[in-house]
Amino acid sequence: MASNPSYEQRRVRTDDAVGTLKLIAAPERDGGVTVHQDSEIFLGLLRAGDSVVHKLQRGRHGWVQVIDGDISVNDVDLAAGDGAAVSDEAELRLRAKTAAHCLLFDLA
Repeated sequence: MASNPSYEQRRVRTDDAVGTLKLIAAPERDGGVTVHQDSEIFLGLLRAGDSVVHKLQRGRHGWVQVIDGDISVNDVDLAAGDGAAVSDEAELRLRAKTAAHCLLFDLA
């Protein structure tokens, strides 16, 4: 059964997202905006030197979009405006080279 197109707006608290990946959107989950897709979206607010790891379940894919700053994803350097698609990996290892903001999409 298909869902009707819709959108939701919600202010996201970011004070508890520093140094971590905070879930901001997912299908029918508390704490985030609801999306009608098999995906989860996380916000990363990283300080220089912060490292975070996101595990990917078998058959899932990742997309990392850098909003600002410089990070590495599985040892590949990315800068503001860069995006990276990741498949066939068990985890995404993000390390901030400078203070950085990013989005991580966990996709089917």
